[in-house]
Amino acid sequence: MTHSNITLTPVTRENIEQILALTVEKNQESYVASTCKSLAYAYVMRDFVNPYGIYLAEELIGYVSIVFDEEDQMYNIWHFLIDARF
Repeated sequence: MTHSNITLTPVTRENIEQILALTVEKNQESYVASTCKSLAYAYVMRDFVNPYGIYLAEELIGYVSIVFDEEDQMYNIWHFLIDARF
């Protein structure tokens, strides 16, 4: 099943509160950084990291931060989560 209406939207003043409210299942917490922690890292490394909300149509369903690795000259997914509701 594919969803052509999944988009990545930069984290902004308008959506940061929704992004910060995203959570994972309790048993997943040790595997993924919270959005709060991830956004703190993204802020400190803002020259290399881009944080995004993951939207299905107009509904926020997750978060991802993408980092640019200068040594390898490539982008990598650094933090990623889908909200527990999904």
